[in-house]
Amino acid sequence: MSNDDVSGILSRLVSVRNVEGYWLQSTLAALSTERCSLVLDFFLARLKHSTKIDEWSYEICFDRPYDAVEFNMKGAVDAEACMMRLLAWMREHTENEIVSEAGELFSKIFGPLDESVLATLSTQLNPLQPDSIRIMSAIFAHADSDFVFNQRPLVVQSLEAAQTYSRELADELVSSLYRSATTGPRGRIRSASSSAEFKLAARAEEVLSETSRFSPAYRLYDGIRKYAVQSLEMTRTLDESLNSDDE
Repeated sequence: MSNDDVSGILSRLVSVRNVEGYWLQSTLAALSTERCSLVLDFFLARLKHSTKIDEWSYEICFDRPYDAVEFNMKGAVDAEACMMRLLAWMREHTENEIVSEAGELFSKIFGPLDESVLATLSTQLNPLQPDSIRIMSAIFAHADSDFVFNQRPLVVQSLEAAQTYSRELADELVSSLYRSATTGPRGRIRSASSSAEFKLAARAEEVLSETSRFSPAYRLYDGIRKYAVQSLEMTRTLDESLNSDDE
């Protein structure tokens, strides 16, 4: 099919409430590598459509890891060009709440945020000015839950750059990174377990021991530590309550 044929078919799917289902996802997966730009056009159209209808059940993109098939826009020949185009689009909307949804879209179609993706972000978002930092906040909010630890130098550098502009901007980035650490890319509460929360608290403690209290990064990792400790307390309280009921 020609690009016009593909665009015509996809345009009819813009108003569909969600993109779940094997056949639709299979079609998008096949197109994601071969015609990355057209798939990006489709998701941008859905993003714009969502702002018009304001309906909570309307889903712009499906979740990663993908439900039915392997979606691989990162493997496309023009993947970097598509990333750059989406980032440019976000830069035009940084003062609008839609940039938050665009950040989630970026994370879903180009995630996980590995070295190749971060290299593109570094190139396109430098120097780290307020608009660039807001775009990073929107994207990092949907990173994998271990992102703040695996990419610690980048996290600290970004937070310190934000702090040079304003406490408010730094807090916005702290909030986004905290969200990623405690929810992960699906925006859902992490599957908590005692071992997982112990590990999370320990990793946060390790970073805190090497971080100045005056650094905005301290607020981030201290918040993560407190979250893990509170989760452990809740688990222990629940276990004690269940044991008490059994007696």
